[in-house]
Amino acid sequence: MEQKQELTIQAAARLHDLFVLRRIVIQKATQGSDLHFGQLRVVEYIAAHEGCTQAEVAECMMVTPASMALTTKRLEKAGLLNKVVDEHNLRCKRLSVTERGRSLATQCRGLHDQFDERLFEGFSAEQMAQINTYFGRMICNITGEDTLQPEGGSIDIKQLGERFYAKKEENQ
Repeated sequence: MEQKQELTIQAAARLHDLFVLRRIVIQKATQGSDLHFGQLRVVEYIAAHEGCTQAEVAECMMVTPASMALTTKRLEKAGLLNKVVDEHNLRCKRLSVTERGRSLATQCRGLHDQFDERLFEGFSAEQMAQINTYFGRMICNITGEDTLQPEGGSIDIKQLGERFYAKKEENQ
């Protein structure tokens, strides 16, 4: 049991190192760009949900509305986003991505994808399937889910996180 615990600690440390290294490499690759590391997901979400509100983006990204207001303000100042007052609710602003924002997001997505390709270089298709199975199992271990749905697609982290906390409260 002691060996498994030691290996678990090593694996968790390596996972942390991977996250940090990925962030450092991508930040250096995008240095000088108006689109910073954490903002790509925000711009991609808004592009896919044209006309959404800051509150909707904040909820999806699991950050506070105040934090999202600051992020969207910076993106708007950089010319990557537009905010338009909702005609039915003057307190609500609808978000859209500018052409410059789309172009920069595409460029940054390419850098992310290049890094990920390098990260998994030399792994066979079978090994990649196994890695995905292991990651899925880890997510299920955290959330208490039996399986992840949809297979191979993106998952709703917010929903899984809510289930995790609900199950945690049940067990207390």
